Amino acid sequence: MKEFRNRHTTTLLKDGKVLVIGGMNGNLYLNSTELYNSSTKNWTITENINFARSYHSTSLLTNGSVLIIGGIVNKTIVGGCEVFNVVKEKWTITGIMNYPRKDHTASVLLNGHVLIAGGIYGSEALNSTELY
Repeated sequence: MKEFRNRHTTTLLKDGKVLVIGGMNGNLYLNSTELYNSSTKNWTITENINFARSYHSTSLLTNGSVLIIGGIVNKTIVGGCEVFNVVKEKWTITGIMNYPRKDHTASVLLNGHVLIAGGIYGSEALNSTELY
């Protein structure tokens, strides 16, 4: 990768590339994203996400886009969601969850919706769910 990071996410895209999103480098929260092309074994920098974050989730949507949900930055839990257009390699803010959360799960359902479940807000575990 071009940048050292942990607490990031990786998403396998339909074309076989891997999208690496956010995370941390030491105490620095990252808004950078990178694409790995296994055919060429090359890493390329893509457009930054709008809000740096770690402890977030990502889901590959049925249309091939990538949804990033929640996370944390500088001790603030993130409620915002963004979508990555794979063709344009562009991030767009797409909404805010009812309950900001980190360390949650996100599952793409057969109908294309994403079920967001559990996680942490502050120091409290959540038992709520949301649909995207």
